[in-house]
Amino acid sequence: MCNFNECINDNKQSIQKERLFMSVRLFRLAIERWNLSRQECAFLFRKYDIFGYIADAYEEFHEQGDEANIEDIEAYLTAKGAIVDDAK
Repeated sequence: MCNFNECINDNKQSIQKERLFMSVRLFRLAIERWNLSRQECAFLFRKYDIFGYIADAYEEFHEQGDEANIEDIEAYLTAKGAIVDDAK
């Protein structure tokens, strides 16, 4: 059994891993959905800080499915003036 601080640190590391996994999953989904290369998608994610947006929205995002999350990201990008081609 871990002491309190060890358990807190383990929990923080677990959440960080989950956020990373979600970010990668949504990045790959965006590539497919928007018909972009990895480089084009990375540029878009960096320009609009999508990875930061995912981290900030993690609590909500982990309750939803990927489809709802990517739609949320699309709405965020549209509000920022970005144009994404939804090639579904």
